[in-house]
Amino acid sequence: MRTREGISLWRQARALVALAVGRCIPPGDVYRFRLYRFPERAWDYVYDHEAAAFHRWRSRFLGDGGASRALLADKRRQSEVLAELKVPMAPILACVPRGTNTVLEPWLTKGERLFCKTRSGSCGIGAFTAWQRGDAIEGRSLSGGALPDTAAVERAWGALLELDDTLIQPWLPNHPRLAPLAAGEDAITVRYISCRQEDRYGCLSATLEVPAGWDGKSGRPLYVILPIEPKSGEIRPLPDFLLLDPEARERHAWSLARLPAKTRVPDWGVLVEASIRAHHCVPNLWAVAWDWVVSPDGPLLLEGNSGWGVATPQMLSGGFLAAEML
Repeated sequence: MRTREGISLWRQARALVALAVGRCIPPGDVYRFRLYRFPERAWDYVYDHEAAAFHRWRSRFLGDGGASRALLADKRRQSEVLAELKVPMAPILACVPRGTNTVLEPWLTKGERLFCKTRSGSCGIGAFTAWQRGDAIEGRSLSGGALPDTAAVERAWGALLELDDTLIQPWLPNHPRLAPLAAGEDAITVRYISCRQEDRYGCLSATLEVPAGWDGKSGRPLYVILPIEPKSGEIRPLPDFLLLDPEARERHAWSLARLPAKTRVPDWGVLVEASIRAHHCVPNLWAVAWDWVVSPDGPLLLEGNSGWGVATPQMLSGGFLAAEML
């Protein structure tokens, strides 16, 4: 950092303290947005602890968004409503009520994987993948922890049912054009953030989130984020101005080496049109993050989120509070 930026550690520390203490900016964001170099841009950004208030502020002239947020919070209801509008949805095999003693095994067949998650909530808390190997069940939590045997999977299943109603979905394979980018077989997701300005709907941000293995120390999953050009669907490398640590840079290079030049997300037009159509169901929200898996049979929507994280879009395109963004 010191070598690339040409800024001494003392100057970085002085800027960090001034921004963290004087303006209540999380230290991680000082580096994420390079504010130690450009402190005058500190007011251009929305930080994670401000995101919920910011989303409501941006939606303030669009009417009461309570019903729209409630629809997106209920993943089963959201799936039913959007499916009626011909938005291609990831299948839901079952919705198991919270607190029941239902077992997972009847939905498992040899050679098939399942993905289990709560009906509401965000960040995939408690979610996991499970599959049958011989007479045993194995799995892996979305947070990266291995579920090595039937007992571990059953504990994860029971914990999920204590949190909320639980949705059971089939594991979705990646489109063969995208599959080589990932380290393993976990789903590559497209995050398409649609936005509304007056009566026009467009794209605020589009990115590909590529699984890149697991951290050797913490066991947590690692990802590579690749920007997508909104009009063409072309997958592009991260901009040079973003600072990556050596390991992140290596993961990024690994995925890019498997990406032919000018590669586009398959069926991009279908995904874009369906995202905009879905946003019309929640018109009181200024922007919605739609998470898609592009399967061999085409895009399938996992879910839409009203309280999406603001860091990545701002890292790629600039602060949401900058004059040119408002």
